Amino acid sequence: MKAIVLSGGSGNDALLKGIYSLYPTIDLRVVVNAYDDGKSTGLCRTLTNTLGVSDIRKNHARIYKIFHNASLNGNIVSFFDERFDLPKCNEYEFVVSKLHEWGLSCFDIWAKTFFETPSAKEKVFEDFSIANIVYSSMYKELGYEATNEIICTKFDIPNNVLLNSFENVKLSAKTHNSILVDEASIVGFDNDEDRIESLLYNSDAPITINPIVVEELQDADMIIISCGTFWSSIYPTLEYGGLYRAINKSKAFKIWVMNSTQDKDARGIGSNHFISIVSNLGLDMSKFVVLENVDADPILCQQSTKYDVAYYPMGNNKGKHEPLLLAKAIFKEFFHLRTMPYKHVLMDFDNTIYSKDNVRISYENIRAISQRSNIQIVSGNDYKTAIKPILDSCCNIHNNVWADASSVLYVDGNKRFVIREHLINKKAIGYVEKNLYDSFGVDGKPNSNDFMSCYKMKPFTALERRILLKYLNGYMFKAYGIKGLKAISAGRTTIDIVSSNNSKANIFRAYHVNPKDCLYIGDETEDYGNDYEIAHVCAKYIRVANVIETNIILKVL
Repeated sequence: MKAIVLSGGSGNDALLKGIYSLYPTIDLRVVVNAYDDGKSTGLCRTLTNTLGVSDIRKNHARIYKIFHNASLNGNIVSFFDERFDLPKCNEYEFVVSKLHEWGLSCFDIWAKTFFETPSAKEKVFEDFSIANIVYSSMYKELGYEATNEIICTKFDIPNNVLLNSFENVKLSAKTHNSILVDEASIVGFDNDEDRIESLLYNSDAPITINPIVVEELQDADMIIISCGTFWSSIYPTLEYGGLYRAINKSKAFKIWVMNSTQDKDARGIGSNHFISIVSNLGLDMSKFVVLENVDADPILCQQSTKYDVAYYPMGNNKGKHEPLLLAKAIFKEFFHLRTMPYKHVLMDFDNTIYSKDNVRISYENIRAISQRSNIQIVSGNDYKTAIKPILDSCCNIHNNVWADASSVLYVDGNKRFVIREHLINKKAIGYVEKNLYDSFGVDGKPNSNDFMSCYKMKPFTALERRILLKYLNGYMFKAYGIKGLKAISAGRTTIDIVSSNNSKANIFRAYHVNPKDCLYIGDETEDYGNDYEIAHVCAKYIRVANVIETNIILKVL
């Protein structure tokens, strides 16, 4: 899954922690603007004529702490987080001594370049981030993308923080009474009697958007507008260059996480007013779910009939959401599980619950399922050889399992019911088996039951499988008058020959379960895959890309 997060520096703290805790391998990008012009960032911008480093640095620091949580290097944390009053006339020497102390002497050259700037001698460096010095000096000499690549490689973190634009923009705000507020003052503006209403961008360069961000938005599965200071982090990223238009064009699932506490830049503004502001900008809010925290300041959790607003208790620790509760709420919305009115959950097995490529998560899935009596497995796999050994290896409790080409119901490991219309003609299978072996050297085997419901052949490449399926269904069965059989793809490399009556959806007629009471979860629910028929008669279905997504669903159900 690919997720794009639009945020500032500290606003996405809980979000990133929560998402990575639920989905450690998610392909995630963080899009920020770099218009910060306050404190040490502002002075660095002045001396190097670059964009502001702070939000990029803060995100790199956060990602470092998440990815290296079990073995944090305190020196690297200090590099990212600590601030100092640099001694006048000995600033460079002090910075180099700290870099050496942290084992980061590789950055000495960038400190030297920074302090060689003629106007640096005139400045006072108080409450200063040494990391900002390094970043801004590298940005000036190497550019933003090359610098970020070097930093991320050095600290072994994904290079996933993207700038909305590379233009060196100076941001300011305009209030209702036409008072201009510079960027450094926006965060602490705190005037609900003359609120900020618009932004100004001071740059001599043409307005451009980072093309990589546009590409990532179009490829995304989910776009998240995270918490953050509205007028310095969220709104300018959406507005500058019309980035909101690229978001409108994306087919991704879109969600906006509303803040839990009021920021000083927008004191007295409620959640519905925030939505109206971005809607008036041009962001298509009809395609968004707005996620609001019932534990938030009441003004930021308002009822709405105009917009799709989802309300979840997500904690409020000094204005921040509880990370795991936030992440679970996001994925509940992504998988459209805001409510769970289903009596039964039916799940495919292969590459949905279990995958040999990720056994740890697969076993976690199986153990989670074993605790829920309303979940049944519906699989084309052979029960005795493919499913039972895996279930036995990680839990003692077996859910109801439909297996053997979805033809047999096993309860507590015992055969309970057989769908007779799924049985296949052994004589016809014998003829097919001989023809395939004589013509292609292809061999297979029947499922290991006292009756035959499936004849399996594997392994095949994707191309080989397409050719054989077309040969069997499009030519051989018709040419030789073989009735009552069909060939289907199964798993990643297998072809199953089954009864032409075979369908996972038949379990409803055979076992008296109402599909309108069921949620189906599988990896082949589209394009007439193996799960298509059963998925599309259930009240709801979810297509998962892998066992990790199934794992998330089990955690949020």
